[in-house]
Amino acid sequence: MARSNIEIRNSLIDGLVSVAATIGITIDPTKWKSVPGDLSQTDQKLLLLDAVASGQAIEEQINDAFVLDVETLLNIIPPQTPAWFQNRAINIFQFSISSPQLPSISNQQVTIGASVVVVNGTTYLQGGNTYSILYQGFIPIIPSLRPIKYCTVKFGSFGRCLIKVAGQVAGLPADLDTAAGAGCLNAYNAFVIFDSAPGINYVVTSGPSDKLFLQIDVYYNGVFSSVIFSAVQTAITNFLNSIPFDGNMKLSLLEEAILAVSGVTDVVFVNVGARADSGSISNNLVGGGTFDSGGNTLTNGTELARSWDTISGYMQLEGNAGFTLSDFRVGSSGKLNLNCIAN
Repeated sequence: MARSNIEIRNSLIDGLVSVAATIGITIDPTKWKSVPGDLSQTDQKLLLLDAVASGQAIEEQINDAFVLDVETLLNIIPPQTPAWFQNRAINIFQFSISSPQLPSISNQQVTIGASVVVVNGTTYLQGGNTYSILYQGFIPIIPSLRPIKYCTVKFGSFGRCLIKVAGQVAGLPADLDTAAGAGCLNAYNAFVIFDSAPGINYVVTSGPSDKLFLQIDVYYNGVFSSVIFSAVQTAITNFLNSIPFDGNMKLSLLEEAILAVSGVTDVVFVNVGARADSGSISNNLVGGGTFDSGGNTLTNGTELARSWDTISGYMQLEGNAGFTLSDFRVGSSGKLNLNCIAN
């Protein structure tokens, strides 16, 4: 990183003093005079070192600008890394139901931002550098046709590259075809093949949210009776929405989110089930119990797992009848799945 003129000058002064000392000459910079506007009263050594420092500062800033150009080019050139795939998915891929977007390879001139050089407090703007590169993408570039908002890339075994993507609806992740229109996932898969390297098997997925079923007892201060159910429900929803895309749902963190609700004093997980949207209702997080077709708890069990790796990349509460927080645990009466107990 480029140093300031003063930093370079002080380094040069230290070097001059040190080198002079090795041959028996003592130099005391504190005795140098520096009178603004009166060069005749300014020590010549200081003038010389200032001139060298200015030149060195310009050189260092030019080097910084060159490094930035190189790093920018590396981000453009296809290195087939996870970050590169993410950038291609979110910032390059285009899709339109009415007008098919065809990727192509073309020779493009890329101008990388102007360099800023500061000399003795004066800023000079240098023109940007232009490079010729082979551009793999869409012409024309239409940012409004970029439907992918979330993407993770993982390299698996046997030469597999696993790419998980999602669009966005109301600020939250959504299945790509739902968010952008039927055929979007197939179009993106074709784009990945366009980008593909030989010998790698690319697996592209996007789907509806995973589902979380909860049967929990929440203990609370009775003063909050009128708002406690909705407050806890909102806290659970916000927690699920806060999980990073393709992240992990941890019950310990969910417990913390519920305990943070005003009025809540304790929470007990009775039964918890997590599943991919395509999977059947299961009880594979906490509790060894099973559920009948109506969603009733038949038996309570012991803890099986404390976390869930999202399949689609994101998660929402169960919405099926019998499995929502406001449904009864057994039959048509009794405790709700979210059972709030005043104490």
